[in-house]
Amino acid sequence: MNNKQNLYESPRRVPGQVSVAHSPDSEDAKNGENDFAFALTAKVLSNGDEKNATLEAFKKVDSNVKLFGAAGDSSIIEAKKWTTYPGFFAKGGLDIMTSFLLDSVFEEDVKSSSTSVRLKKSVCGDKTKRVMDFCCGSGVIGYALLSTLGDGKKNDKKKVKLTVLDADAVSLEAAKENLSLINENAVDYVLSDGFPTKPFKKPCELIFTNPPVHYQSKPDFRVLGRMLLHLPNVLKKRKKGTCFCVCQRYVPLESVAKYFIDGDSRENGKGNRTQLDVEIHAKNDRFVVWKISLPS
Repeated sequence: MNNKQNLYESPRRVPGQVSVAHSPDSEDAKNGENDFAFALTAKVLSNGDEKNATLEAFKKVDSNVKLFGAAGDSSIIEAKKWTTYPGFFAKGGLDIMTSFLLDSVFEEDVKSSSTSVRLKKSVCGDKTKRVMDFCCGSGVIGYALLSTLGDGKKNDKKKVKLTVLDADAVSLEAAKENLSLINENAVDYVLSDGFPTKPFKKPCELIFTNPPVHYQSKPDFRVLGRMLLHLPNVLKKRKKGTCFCVCQRYVPLESVAKYFIDGDSRENGKGNRTQLDVEIHAKNDRFVVWKISLPS
């Protein structure tokens, strides 16, 4: 999978794992070089001891990690084991923005005997079969989705396929370990710096994301902008698909979408411009969850 989005930080590689899908205009693609950022970092942290400079040596596994709901609440999603590695956003756990996103789309399921949480009916229809966690990190959103939508087992009446995507191979490795605790066969893992430039054969009904909007300490909307531009390649059209995206209130999502869509039209001379229906799904004094769909 290729697209034009630059990589903000070189993704870390894991020996034996699939190569990252570099952007055509990224420095890695221009130089034709592999990225050994994690290997170099690990060697420094282990004082040059190559035997200890392995991914396994930096693995951290916590027990009973809360991924949704308040402690002691009946409406809670909790992982018995949770794997993370150094350098993850929010230390690989539940951050305040993702928590707000999940709070806005989940509700208590008083009728269920297997789980006390479900996606709201206004968010997820009965025919939902394909969902995505974009910029998945260690897999917090994906774990919540897989726990409530059905895990793809043979005896599960509602089989749902989950795709998790991230530009960091180490993050995907953690997500794989975490999500496999539910059912690894129900998940597709995609190592890429953004959505594909060619449409999915089977697009998603639902996409959830807490995308990065900073590079170091400065605002940077390139990931968000490219995500909005290429959303029609992965999301069902005619309002049969929805993307829920959480951002800080200061992020001008609608203006970012217009800037990137206009720029792409000028650069490529496209007659069919990307069109998005954007509305506010939930907000508080700090964050906004945007509801984005495709009109056609």
